[in-house]
Amino acid sequence: MWLSIFFSMMYAISFSFTRVTTIFAWSWSTRVCFIMIGLIFLLFLYKFFYVFSKTRWCLRTIIVFHSNSSLHLCQSLFEWCGSFWCT
Repeated sequence: MWLSIFFSMMYAISFSFTRVTTIFAWSWSTRVCFIMIGLIFLLFLYKFFYVFSKTRWCLRTIIVFHSNSSLHLCQSLFEWCGSFWCT
């Protein structure tokens, strides 16, 4: 499922990128710059969905919403943000 979403996003990005580049006729350096920005954005999305799909974090969120405490919610978000870049 994630693979099909990834390939459909890549197709949409490449299609819109070719349309924009043919209309405005950008230079190669600008095209490479936009490709790098797009790749960094896709890496961020992959990292976000990878961390979001962890069972540990999902269980932690269910416990936090069940306890209905803002302190536990802040602690859970802090742990999630810390594990976002460390995994």
